[in-house]
Amino acid sequence: MSLTRVDQRGDPVAAAAFAPLSDGAKTDILERVGRREMTVADAARTIGCSTGHVYELRRRLAERGTLEPEPRRPRPRAINRAEVVAVALAHPLFGSRKIAAALRGRAEPVAVSASTISVILREAGLSTQRERIAAAETVE
Repeated sequence: MSLTRVDQRGDPVAAAAFAPLSDGAKTDILERVGRREMTVADAARTIGCSTGHVYELRRRLAERGTLEPEPRRPRPRAINRAEVVAVALAHPLFGSRKIAAALRGRAEPVAVSASTISVILREAGLSTQRERIAAAETVE
């Protein structure tokens, strides 16, 4: 779904005919909505977004005093596939849930889901106990 910016009469406006609004201008528009001087639909048309986004901007402004979204959490460290394979070969009878528990119980815990471990083991050709036992015997 794509949104088209329109003027006060509802006619489409060419992309080059408008410049993005500053945060101050958006804040003024949202304050007018709060004072019921402007509808949410009119604010959305003026800002060039959906009505749902206007509600989101109002919530951000009320909760944090800014229109900026919350900073994203840093991504967890990349899973070291070698660690998963090493635990799987050290304990070939463990399934993906027990391998996940073993990784979480380490001095430096690794939080990884059982389904991710299943994918890693499948890609390494170690998805079954039989495959892990055979591989562990050749490593020894």
